[in-house]
Amino acid sequence: EKLEKITSSYGRYRLSENGKSLLFTDDDKLVYVKNVAKPDKAEKYKKLNVDSLYASKDLKTVYFINDEDELCYLKKGEGVVIAKDVYSAEYSDKYNVIYFLDEDELRYAKKTKKSIKDVTDDVSYLGSEGDYIIIT
Repeated sequence: EKLEKITSSYGRYRLSENGKSLLFTDDDKLVYVKNVAKPDKAEKYKKLNVDSLYASKDLKTVYFINDEDELCYLKKGEGVVIAKDVYSAEYSDKYNVIYFLDEDELRYAKKTKKSIKDVTDDVSYLGSEGDYIIIT
């Protein structure tokens, strides 16, 4: 099978669990390839400055932290701001939420600012291992 080059420069990326879709950043701009067999049909979101990228396993739910430290949800090609001053985040497929740290407080949200819930404070690390979210 012939392989086609999609990009020569990328920053962050996420490949869907089935290997058919790809999200990546190119010069901090988000690029979404819904079908890697047809990379010329990629959606390029030039207005979004992406520093960190988080997505569900099927890439249908996408969050990112932009260059202004805002946690955003990707909706119809736009970044909907959920929280500000965010410096770390992890997506949970199990619960379909994004966990994030701001001012050493762990919170989670589901696509909107109104959905934010506090979890705990005095957190210094947020990470993940498989389906597990790790905090210290």
